[in-house]
Amino acid sequence: MLEEKFGRDTHGTADMLTMMMLGIVSIWLLAYFVLPASYFYGPSLVFMCIYVWSRSDPFAEVVFYGFSFKQWHTPFLFLVMGLLLGGNPVLDLVGIALGHAYFFAKDIVPRNYGRTLIWTPQWMVDAVKQAAARWAGVPVPVNSAAPRPNWQRGPGHRLGE
Repeated sequence: MLEEKFGRDTHGTADMLTMMMLGIVSIWLLAYFVLPASYFYGPSLVFMCIYVWSRSDPFAEVVFYGFSFKQWHTPFLFLVMGLLLGGNPVLDLVGIALGHAYFFAKDIVPRNYGRTLIWTPQWMVDAVKQAAARWAGVPVPVNSAAPRPNWQRGPGHRLGE
């Protein structure tokens, strides 16, 4: 459902890849400087994705163990379930905080303040297009200096005169 939020075209895929890369780099930096030592920081990235998804349509109904909740409650429901099962909530809270920071910078700031803080670089969109073309079996377009239509017309000029 998060992929559908970003869109099914190549630019939406590149946007999601940008979000994932920002999340991974943020988690690495936090793991190096702040977080307790661990071998696996995957829950933080998962909770970041869940938080961003939950804010896409916050008032939609989600059924969780037979109970109906609003969609924006989902990451907090998973956090409480993890606590009830004896898990450590630190990585989950880090993921929620990173998801909130991404959502705020990507959606709230441009809408309310007119400034763009996070954007997808064009090279990432191009890389996704090339990868999609390769996976589909379509030859990758080559940037060739093909002549323009009707290139033979015109007066022409001799060289050396």
